[in-house]
Amino acid sequence: MASEPAPDEGDFDKRERDEVFLADLSDDELREFSRRASDLAASVSRQIAPLVAAMAPVTDLERRLRTALAPALEQHAAASAVLRRMQPAFDLPQISSAFTLEVAKMRDWHRRIDEIQKSLAPSAALLGRLQDIATGYLPGNLQGLRLDWHRVLDISKEDGISLAWAPRQEIVEELIGLDSREAREELLHKRQDEVLDDVSGSLALVTHPALVELADLLDKAADAVRAGHAEAAQALIANVLETTMKNHANAWIRRTFPSAEYRGAPGTGHHRTLASATSGPDNPRDLTLLQFNHYLVLRGMTDTFQGSVSTQETFNRHLSCHQASHDTYRSGFVLPSLLLTQALLRVMDQALEPPEEPR
Repeated sequence: MASEPAPDEGDFDKRERDEVFLADLSDDELREFSRRASDLAASVSRQIAPLVAAMAPVTDLERRLRTALAPALEQHAAASAVLRRMQPAFDLPQISSAFTLEVAKMRDWHRRIDEIQKSLAPSAALLGRLQDIATGYLPGNLQGLRLDWHRVLDISKEDGISLAWAPRQEIVEELIGLDSREAREELLHKRQDEVLDDVSGSLALVTHPALVELADLLDKAADAVRAGHAEAAQALIANVLETTMKNHANAWIRRTFPSAEYRGAPGTGHHRTLASATSGPDNPRDLTLLQFNHYLVLRGMTDTFQGSVSTQETFNRHLSCHQASHDTYRSGFVLPSLLLTQALLRVMDQALEPPEEPR
């Protein structure tokens, strides 16, 4: 069975090309895109409920995604029924190969899905100009703040920190106004009690069963800092961070930034996964609003899992677990690493599938 020649994409407008692409997805690809679309719709619904009137562009995104996906789902159901009827008389693998001939040209279908999402979603560049729309996508401690988001991301990478969910707004604003990592470390040390309270309050909101124990251990690390045991706290933080990455975050990063070029099979070192996910976007304009919140957390982890190093100017998971020294365990590392790990747990708490109800 020969497939029909693919129409020239120049004959279609953008919407029609997207619909053709969706209709040509294989079964597995269609299921994955359906899951992504469902996740997107659910995320949008949860985050914009208080701001529906102000967020018509995002509501329109959900509507257009559902509209674009409906024909593909109908075609998929019809094709599956035909194949089931024809199976006794024909070689199913050959039929399947013919049906998916054009899909073979889409070697990077994840990239195309990302393009569709970006064409429909409001750009993250709106953060500065449409704060009311963006605020529903930001962690609670950042909502309502008018910040230079480029600078927030730069500081996250430079300090190996995340400012998502903790600390409180006034500390975030003061940190952003400082010109050096040393000055920011000094401020965190000065406001340590408040930072620790903010971290504990944030961790109390982690409810996913797969993460509750990790959140409790991280809160115990905060207690160790309060008691003056910063080195012990850093060692515990390193292990909570590694466990979260290994069990949950590594796979989640690949799902969240599917167009990145991940070298190696799934399970490749965390550092390479993070480098691939964060090397593409050079600024917030390259991100959708849904991705920005996640990127805000990952940006601070750029060097956290760097291996084969003997020293580092920011917290390093490898050194913390494999090289005990006063250089590895510095007083300036413990609060940034604590903030970074609580932010990852918070974003994982949002991203993980809810546990199945017992039957």
